[in-house]
Amino acid sequence: MAFDKFFEYALLAGMLYPIVGKIVAGYRRRGTKDVRIDVIELNGVIQYSEKPDSVYVRTMEVLDAVEADKPKALIVRVNSPGGSVGATHEIYAKLKSLADKGMTIVAMMEDVAASGGLYVAMAAQHIVATPGTITGSIGVIMKGYDISELLPFLKIKTRVHKSGEFKDMGSLTRPSTEAEDSLLSSMVQDVLGGFCDIIATSRKIDPEVVKGFADGRILTGRQALELKLIDKLGSFADAVKVARELAKIPEGKEKVVPITSKKKKSSLKSLLFGQSSGAHLRSLVEQALPGLDLQGLPLLLMRRF
Repeated sequence: MAFDKFFEYALLAGMLYPIVGKIVAGYRRRGTKDVRIDVIELNGVIQYSEKPDSVYVRTMEVLDAVEADKPKALIVRVNSPGGSVGATHEIYAKLKSLADKGMTIVAMMEDVAASGGLYVAMAAQHIVATPGTITGSIGVIMKGYDISELLPFLKIKTRVHKSGEFKDMGSLTRPSTEAEDSLLSSMVQDVLGGFCDIIATSRKIDPEVVKGFADGRILTGRQALELKLIDKLGSFADAVKVARELAKIPEGKEKVVPITSKKKKSSLKSLLFGQSSGAHLRSLVEQALPGLDLQGLPLLLMRRF
């Protein structure tokens, strides 16, 4: 009988062990999340792209992972000269949403955090930079080319049938008109105004003061501190300390966790013959000519921070 009882207890223990193990693991994970400080990297030019390894796609992927993980704090390591307006604002808005939900966010400006890189950092409650960080460059640029004087030498003529005065605005084959220049300038100033408003609100600086240095000038981290664009000069270790203190994590209890996205690998066959071949070719051209836009719009119409 004693053997039978022992066998029953052993069988019961074997059945309960996986269940108890999952419960214990769940509590451990929950405890770990309470002290987690996730770290993401924003490296490179920010712009919309279909490429899975683009800055925009990678950053949005890791921010989705952070949102699901719900750490106590997040550190954004910024190394970006800026990029297109839409993609930059989306990353800013995603970070701002996490902050509004109660997540502590600290921006660590490293080598370069200029223009759109600075814009993204405005979503953080606290910004750290090194003394030599290149930042600032608050402004918007739209540019294009005029090759109309070259066409006669090439014996090329253009014909345009358009539905409205501004439909071919930004054309390479003719000079721009005063009306077009005025319209584009107003667009640039409108986008710049939004940029300045975000800086003024985030950093609690008078909007008129912001406009005074929002002329495209670049700044060092030390100069940015004087203008109140950042909170502290320091290193990544200082950013971790600030995140721990703001998130009220006991000293020594923080767990710093780098979060990265999984890059999709493309086969040689797909690169040469698949649907991605055009995108791959476009990628090569963009790397060779970084100022050239191949997304189907004239470069002049691509607003950039």
